[in-house]
Amino acid sequence: MSKTLSTHDLTESLRYEMGFTKAEAEDAVQFLLNQITEALIAGDDVWIRKYVRLRLVDRSAKDYLNMTTGEKSTMAPGKRIRVRFSPALLEKIDPGYGMKLDNDGNVYSVRDPGNSDDELDEMDELEELEGDVDD
Repeated sequence: MSKTLSTHDLTESLRYEMGFTKAEAEDAVQFLLNQITEALIAGDDVWIRKYVRLRLVDRSAKDYLNMTTGEKSTMAPGKRIRVRFSPALLEKIDPGYGMKLDNDGNVYSVRDPGNSDDELDEMDELEELEGDVDD
């Protein structure tokens, strides 16, 4: 079973790895979470380089069928957070990320290993601008 990283775990890591007091560690974690929350509430994107990009998007009203009652209803429009993980992070989690098969069955990388991290970040930004597909 996998473990869930909690705010308590982050606080403890700051205490033991960085030498923060318990109060300092709790304040630091809460400060970071508050900054992310406030940015999203303001409609700003949150981009933690090489990890994740968070974006607040509008969700349109949708018709759905309640499978239990068979009743048709409409879900109200609203907002949601779109999460896009960095390809650099995905490669660390899954070393096969970004690998494709050509028509002959040969494996090749869609990301040129000769690119610097900054160039890869620029490529990620271009991908974001060119075709950000909504789930």
